[in-house]
Amino acid sequence: MVFSIANTTFAQGKSKTYSTTNSILQETTCQPQIAGQHLHVFYRELDQLKKSGQPTVTHACGAAVELTSDDQYHMLGCQAEGLTNYFALDRWSMVKIKGDGGVDVTGAPNSMLVEGANIAQSKVPTTGIQRFQIAIPAEGFISFDWRNIGGSNLFGIQVNETDIEWTDQNTNFFSNPLVAGDLLNVYIPIGQDLSNHLSNFQFLTNAMGVLVRKWTATDEQGSQDHFTQMVSVDKTSLAQVFFPASTHTTQKAAKATPNLTGFPVIDLDGNLGTTNDQYLLEEKDDVFDLSWTDELIQNKDGFFLQRTWTVEDWCSGSNLHRTQLIRLESGMQHLSVDQIDDATGLNLRVQPSSSSFSDSFEDAFSAPSF
Repeated sequence: MVFSIANTTFAQGKSKTYSTTNSILQETTCQPQIAGQHLHVFYRELDQLKKSGQPTVTHACGAAVELTSDDQYHMLGCQAEGLTNYFALDRWSMVKIKGDGGVDVTGAPNSMLVEGANIAQSKVPTTGIQRFQIAIPAEGFISFDWRNIGGSNLFGIQVNETDIEWTDQNTNFFSNPLVAGDLLNVYIPIGQDLSNHLSNFQFLTNAMGVLVRKWTATDEQGSQDHFTQMVSVDKTSLAQVFFPASTHTTQKAAKATPNLTGFPVIDLDGNLGTTNDQYLLEEKDDVFDLSWTDELIQNKDGFFLQRTWTVEDWCSGSNLHRTQLIRLESGMQHLSVDQIDDATGLNLRVQPSSSSFSDSFEDAFSAPSF
């Protein structure tokens, strides 16, 4: 399912029409208008976006409106550290701001904090500064180190036009919690490269990616309205992976595959009694690697398939291991070890006569061993 995570956003067109009321000429804005929301979606439910998340389109004059969209997907988190992917330098908007009032300084601070011996507020110099701006794609935090380049110590940060206090003791920036659509502004001396001032840039988030969907509403007169929608794609964690319980089968070992005896599942609420939030983990996906090994074991209780599961979060490199016991049919008792190896394709390990799986097997079979 898809969830809203940010405020409704409006955009406006330019067409106008006029009407008279009591001999007074009144102006009516005649244009399409989009009202949309930023969204987030679980990575296994991306197909839900085909059926939901479309913004509402209205027209002041009731004209027909065509709605189109263009999608771009960008990786986030551990897949996109530094000024890459969504935060690549060519995705930041840049505006040059001069201090003589001759250039549009809308949205720029009235003064910038100058690093120096007196740590004083100073007006924007006549040489100007440049503002780099980017919209935050998902819930998370921004962190980076600041570097003083070429002796120039003019530097500033804003989040949603709120100045962030900066002193000469600051060499690292770590933001407050951010949400999709927040605007990050970085100010540096004009003519300099943003990447030379920022190092170790990270966007810390649970989202694994963001779908940037640019909506355009066009009426019959060609008037347009635009809305850029952020759809953050949320991942899961190893804590939400549950393994199949030990079981038994009347099938031969070669047929006791996970299709018969169970695959791990991703369970979002941790309650295995509810299944509407469960997703089968049958193979590698965008978050996890899945593998397993089988070993055939014989002891005084019979034949068992010992299946060892391994799930790896390839983003963090963390691993999770669990063992599943599968009791097999007893039709192999009369076979030799070599015959069993040939029949099953597995190497038989014979345990000492004192060894038994009975207690642990029964416990695991009566309740999932997660």
